[in-house]
Parts: sequence; C-alpha cells; structure tokens
Amino acid sequence: MKNGGKQSNDNQTRGPRIGSISPEQRKNAVDSDAHVVFDFTGLHTPAVSDLALVLTARLQTPPSESVWAREIHPRTAEILRALRLDHMFPRYPDPDHLH
Repeated sequence: MKNGGKQSNDNQTRGPRIGSISPEQRKNAVDSDAHVVFDFTGLHTPAVSDLALVLTARLQTPPSESVWAREIHPRTAEILRALRLDHMFPRYPDPDHLH
C-alpha cells in the first residue's frame, strides 16, 4: 500500500490520520481545558495501534485533563473489560456534560 496506509481486519484501507498545529494553537490548547477525543465511528475492528494511541495519550496526560473514546465497537469494549483496560477508554459524554 502506498502512503503508509494500513489495512484493518474489516478490509477497509486506512491511512494515518496526521494533523499539524501551530505553536500558537498548541499554547492555546495547553492553556485551555482541552479534551482529546479518539473517534472510532464506523471502525468495527480498531487495530492494536489505534488502541495504543489512546493508552499512550491517557498515560501522557495529567489526571486533570480528559482523554475520551467515541464509538468503540461493543466487541472491542467487551475485550477491553476482560483485560481490565476499559477504565483507560472512557466513553465520550454528551456535549451537555462537557460544560
């Protein structure tokens, strides 16, 4: 595959999601109550690397900051519970609960 894309178990080709922010945007995010949200909408079988990103983000952020997961497939959530990792993947709340 070109461009570093990878293929998930459900045969959908995905490429890395890359974004860049300016130093000013980074400073504003650090100064604010920023939330990190990993959106798995439509992804029936997240790759281990996808889940590792959430774990890394959770372990690298202070407890006062929020790291959320949105739309984790029920089977994946069941496996995370069995591994006792579900607390590392808190469900993204309704927007009303964020304010």
